[in-house]
Amino acid sequence: MITASGVGSPLATPCTKMTCTSSPSSQPDRAGRNVITGSAAAPRSTSRRESFDFMSPEATRRRHPLVPRPRHPAATILSRDSCASRMLPGVVTWRPTTEADLDYVMGLEAAPENASFVTQWTREEHLESLSNPDERHLIVLEDGRRVGFVILADLTLPSRVRQILRIVIEAKGRGIGRATLREAARICFEEHDAARVWLDVREENARARHLYASEGYAFERRSETEPWLLILSLDRPPAP
Repeated sequence: MITASGVGSPLATPCTKMTCTSSPSSQPDRAGRNVITGSAAAPRSTSRRESFDFMSPEATRRRHPLVPRPRHPAATILSRDSCASRMLPGVVTWRPTTEADLDYVMGLEAAPENASFVTQWTREEHLESLSNPDERHLIVLEDGRRVGFVILADLTLPSRVRQILRIVIEAKGRGIGRATLREAARICFEEHDAARVWLDVREENARARHLYASEGYAFERRSETEPWLLILSLDRPPAP
């Protein structure tokens, strides 16, 4: 499953298209972190996300030396026009989530196929995300129909390390998750000047780890508070 964000924009906001390729579908874990498959989630973390300075020397030392850092596919996509959303090749689009979408968003979190992998936020928590300038909460669309949502976080931190906090996609097995993952990274790199993007995944979730590895995400470390979670990151692509 997968998700990105916008802050309280109206439903009429123009959409941005994302390239869609066939791939395994992904599902988010207990705290909204995206995964593809996996066993039932552990108890909910007390924090919405874990803070870590990925730009520090310690983070560099912890980086897995065997995982390659290929050029990210999103690097070939031009940034969005400053005054309007730009259409990209494919059939998947996105727009900012609004309060009117929250019944859909919360229903998707609570769906049986998702509930074991994503924490069910309250309406107040989602409203907080909608109004938080450090986050973007986005609805994913296919042919104008809602098929998921994404939340990006840490978008204003001076470290320039951004987080893909939550991705939930209802249309699985059709490449929408991979396309959304790529667009989420593109937004972080091109619209929020990220030096690095990170997410986490359950260790036993081999399917999700394969997807992330195929998209260039490399192992950084284990979560200190939830050791079954692996922290993965993607460096900013080199300039063309």
